[in-house]
Amino acid sequence: MKKRILFFLFLTILFLNCKEEKHLHKIGFSQAMSNDEWREIMNNSIYDAALLNKNIDLKYLDANNSIEKQIDQIEQFIKDSIDLLIVSPIKQDALTPIVEKAINNNIPVIVVDRKTSYENYTSYIGTDNFKVGKLAAKIILSDINNLNFDSLRTNHRKDNKKAIKFNVLEIKGLIGSSPANERSIGFNTLINNNKFNKKINLLDPINGDWNAESIKKPFRKIINSGKKIDYVFVHNDRMAYAAWQIAKEFNSEEEIKFIGVDGLNTKYGGIELVKRGVLEASILYPNGGEEAILLAEKILNHEPFNKNNFLKTIVINSFNVDLIKSQIKKIANQKIKIKNQHLILSQQNKTFDRQKSLIIAIIFLFLIALFYVLNNYYLVNKIKKKNKALQLYNYEIKLKNEKIKKVSEELKINLKSQFDFFMNISHEFKTPLSLILNLIESLKENSLGYGNNTISLLSKNSYKLFRLVTQLLDFRKIRNKRNDVKVSKTNIYKFTEKIIEDFKNEIDRKEIKLFLEGSSTKSFAYVNHDLIDKVFYNLIDNALKFSTSKGSISIKFNNVISDITQNEELEVSIKDEGIGIPKSEIKNIFKVFFKGSNNKNISSGIGLYLSKEFLKLNQGRISYRKNIKGSEFIVNLQSEKSMFNEKNVVEIQDKMIRNTFNDIGHKSYEVFKSFKNPDNVLNHDKLKILIIEDDIDMAMFLKLKLNSYQVFITHESDSFIKAFDIIPDIIICDVNLPGKKNGFEICEILKEDLRTSHIPIIILTAESNNKSMIKGLKKGADLYLTKPFRLSVLTQSLESLINNRKKLQYYYTNNIYNINKKSFKNPEQAFFLKLNDVIDNNLGDPDFSVENLSRIIGMSRVQLYRKVKSLLDINISDYIINYKLKRAKYLLKTSTHNISEIAYNLGFNSPNYFSTVFKTKYGHTPLNYRKDIKKLFKNIEV
Repeated sequence: MKKRILFFLFLTILFLNCKEEKHLHKIGFSQAMSNDEWREIMNNSIYDAALLNKNIDLKYLDANNSIEKQIDQIEQFIKDSIDLLIVSPIKQDALTPIVEKAINNNIPVIVVDRKTSYENYTSYIGTDNFKVGKLAAKIILSDINNLNFDSLRTNHRKDNKKAIKFNVLEIKGLIGSSPANERSIGFNTLINNNKFNKKINLLDPINGDWNAESIKKPFRKIINSGKKIDYVFVHNDRMAYAAWQIAKEFNSEEEIKFIGVDGLNTKYGGIELVKRGVLEASILYPNGGEEAILLAEKILNHEPFNKNNFLKTIVINSFNVDLIKSQIKKIANQKIKIKNQHLILSQQNKTFDRQKSLIIAIIFLFLIALFYVLNNYYLVNKIKKKNKALQLYNYEIKLKNEKIKKVSEELKINLKSQFDFFMNISHEFKTPLSLILNLIESLKENSLGYGNNTISLLSKNSYKLFRLVTQLLDFRKIRNKRNDVKVSKTNIYKFTEKIIEDFKNEIDRKEIKLFLEGSSTKSFAYVNHDLIDKVFYNLIDNALKFSTSKGSISIKFNNVISDITQNEELEVSIKDEGIGIPKSEIKNIFKVFFKGSNNKNISSGIGLYLSKEFLKLNQGRISYRKNIKGSEFIVNLQSEKSMFNEKNVVEIQDKMIRNTFNDIGHKSYEVFKSFKNPDNVLNHDKLKILIIEDDIDMAMFLKLKLNSYQVFITHESDSFIKAFDIIPDIIICDVNLPGKKNGFEICEILKEDLRTSHIPIIILTAESNNKSMIKGLKKGADLYLTKPFRLSVLTQSLESLINNRKKLQYYYTNNIYNINKKSFKNPEQAFFLKLNDVIDNNLGDPDFSVENLSRIIGMSRVQLYRKVKSLLDINISDYIINYKLKRAKYLLKTSTHNISEIAYNLGFNSPNYFSTVFKTKYGHTPLNYRKDIKKLFKNIEV
């Protein structure tokens, strides 16, 4: 048995470590040379394409323009048994034997750019050089056809027009290379076989070697001889630029039209030379690097391919150079993005491999443990030899299997509900997590300045998380239905008073009146402190959560005789005046994961379920009583010791963890109030922020950290009224708020109202799903941040929104008087259009005031002042004066009215006041301004 298990373990480990070995295709690339930009771009193109293909192992060798070296390099590739050869030959004849040798060794050969005389290569990829030559000839023939000989050759008489000949010079590439030969053949074929051939004089060509220096001396000799040249076709742009420079030395560059080949997008490439007017045109000559790798992949994968693959080319001239340059730049940027994404993917693959190794190690350890378990199981069964013992064992196994099957069915039914529960409870972790993370960061930076308050918030929110985690653990434990809880005689009245202390700040904040009714000396019951603490904490927390501000909560204690057991019980009633529970849902309130349809708060839905289960373990019960307003929960606790097993009744219970946190968090609300600005006091030197947040700790934390702003805090769902009152510069709003309206609805109201439509709004919430984010942005939010968040992200976001508003201020300030109905469409621009119309309609009224304007606009005077100040950084009175003065300048330029008439028409009380204000604004009196304008017009007419 041991040998079998070990053998199985060995096979399993071997299987887990088996890794699919992917064959890497070895590709050799022999480059003719890399001393020019075109070749460098080809190399980069091949490198990038190979990088994106993880099945290719590319080896690169540069021949440095040496035929012997290139032959030796290809010979070495053949010896290395590469899978495929890519070669760009220096000369077509010289490389033929070695290419033929590679083919004979069953190595596919792709010839790039230049061909070899041996045409049995596997495939060729490059541009059709015959076509390149013909395109150059077409450019010249088209230009000759369109020339106006009389205007361009003024030194010839009309009667000599037929004798005009155009001198055309060809500057070739390296003799023996296929591009040079084919371009020349294509060029000369079309030149010599067209209707203009008698007007074209082909000069003796210059043979270069693709480098600029190779043609300077012979071209200078031709120019120096005085021979007229009309067109020069050069086999690449480098030599063409060199020829142009020689022509410039002799001041002949304007008389000669140069046509080049390559069309590179570099400083001295064909595209830039065409754009500068150096070249008449450049013929694009793609390098084929990326295409060569794609073709190699097809060949190695035995896919269909073409023997000759000609790359497309176009003529680049002054008409299309900008468009081509733009497209090439976009393609280059896209390639960079793809390359970066590939690097990221490679890093992720490495991470995956490491994680896979870790998983294999874990599985290995698990299998070792499994081996020992199975081995022990085998030994135990070997000991049990008697049939009776074996039958008993089998019977027990059968019972266990039935129990497992039953539990499995229950888990299957509750799976979806439990999933929803864990999704909801995770939201409740996020606010305290945000505070804890940011407060820890503040402690590290030592920048908060309120150390004790920071520790208090940290402790309080740590306790919040502790209670949430405990609730999760309780939910798991309660499934065991344990009935062996320890109980002791307890004064429930005083027990409840201690629990209420934890809610003191919430009671003060909502101004709740809480009443305890009953005898503090007769309210005894036998309870487990830990369980009943959780029950009462949950019921009081719910009562506070769903009560409105300035409401009331009553807790009553009565000694009663139970109708069920006929024993004495303590009845505790917890009653609130909150939203209550819909009548149709009352039957479900104690079911697991229940959440009322009128409950808009994020809730786990297990509080009442746990309370009921805890009370069962404590021999108690809970019920619900429907009231006209609010809810009332009745808790019945056992007052008689006889209701419990004697071994479970103790005198003293273990100290509850809650008590260790009893003195934490009570100062939060007082600290919060001490930092809260009075609502009616505005500091005009600071920007105003309105925080709409129902969590006091979060609001206090933001208040402390955003101390460079004047911060106002509210938590009610009608907080948009607060925004209308103070007109803040920025609003930070939570989504889940008590009351009828949530954060999304408040955001929509503020963005649609003319008084607040300009204010940036940040949604700060625990809801991190895409649906909520999209909803927030649709409602008009400028930014959507999720909890837990980094304070640095929030502060930077505030600065960015403020800077953007300053840019808008500058834009509006410079364009505000030129707004018309077709200019703008957003609410702020529509606001100024309406504002300008109202001022326009009342220009001549000297009694028209800011109060009149605000009444017509539909705002209070203060709201109008703050909105204009926020958008333009000037007050409304200055805006009206500036508008009138702008109109005054127009009338002084265009009308014949005198100064007094203009002053009264614009609503000024006197011409003197008008002149004073005008001079203060523009530095001239109205009279001097009109004189200067008239003098300027006279000078223009002269």
